[in-house]
Amino acid sequence: MKGSGEKAVEVALHYIREHYAEDLSLERMASVVFLNPAYFSQLFKQKTGQGYKEYVTSLRLEQARLLLLNPKLKLAEIAERVGYQDMKHFTQMFRKRTGLTPTEYRQQANINIQLSKGTPPQ
Repeated sequence: MKGSGEKAVEVALHYIREHYAEDLSLERMASVVFLNPAYFSQLFKQKTGQGYKEYVTSLRLEQARLLLLNPKLKLAEIAERVGYQDMKHFTQMFRKRTGLTPTEYRQQANINIQLSKGTPPQ
């Protein structure tokens, strides 16, 4: 049988995947799993190998990369869909993780898609 700490992290991971666009402060997540924030943070890192904030940021930016493949979505809409209310902060975090701005990433991804289809980039 799994310990309560391991179960709490499993519940948290499921909750994060379902609610990544919402407020996912450490304090809020700890209250969802009925643990002290400091203890939850320690437990989360121990069980996942990643800090809580780092995990949430990685998930949000991975979702953003997928959404950027849709040229019909505006950047501000993508930022909001993945939990960033501040476009500047979203761009900074995206660039820090990928080395590209969201616009640069979208352009590069679209070129790669066109090349894979055998269509010359425009």
